[in-house]
Amino acid sequence: MKIQPDTYLIACGLTPMLKKYEMFGWKTDPATGKQKETLSKYGIAYSRVKYKGQASLLIQTILKRNNDGLASPKQIQVLISHGYSMGRIKYLTMRGANKIISNYSIIGK
Repeated sequence: MKIQPDTYLIACGLTPMLKKYEMFGWKTDPATGKQKETLSKYGIAYSRVKYKGQASLLIQTILKRNNDGLASPKQIQVLISHGYSMGRIKYLTMRGANKIISNYSIIGK
């Protein structure tokens, strides 16, 4: 299961994706196949990502969080699906997310 773009951005403490009328220039061009492929690889449901500006914001957020060692989109999706508070995800590290997810796995057995 992939995480919806707006859910991911909100969980990261950001505002939801911009609409076309809120962007200008190249950002309003259709998202490229490469952008959609990258989003899919990281676990983002790209069906609602229509424009390059939206895709670019998501990819930049993913890469920055990855570089900072923060929870990945896939980890965030698992946490949210288990009822973890979105307000607590913003600064959760990959390592911390793994520990919490491991606990869910133990509880589920």
